[in-house]
Amino acid sequence: MKIIINKPTKLILGIENQALIFSTNNLPGFDQMALDLNSLDQTISNPEIILTLRFYYWTGDWLSIGYHQKEIPLHWKNLLSNGEINIVRRPSGGGGLSCIREA
Repeated sequence: MKIIINKPTKLILGIENQALIFSTNNLPGFDQMALDLNSLDQTISNPEIILTLRFYYWTGDWLSIGYHQKEIPLHWKNLLSNGEINIVRRPSGGGGLSCIREA
């Protein structure tokens, strides 16, 4: 993991807080989502951190589905069964996001 910025930031109100901006190596979807949850936990538990931004790449082809997304379309299930994609659930909402490498 590489931290790009971890320094105090003055806000308009004059309150000093931290912004964490970092990147991680290529990892599978399950590992990426675990890091997202860890970053969220750190941001919530530390009142000095006001912003966390992370950049990352996926290892393999993934479909990231939203936390509240109940149904997985048959087409996606077929791609998963054929080993063409992997599916992981994000800790955030929204619909499906394609995280597929392009040649």
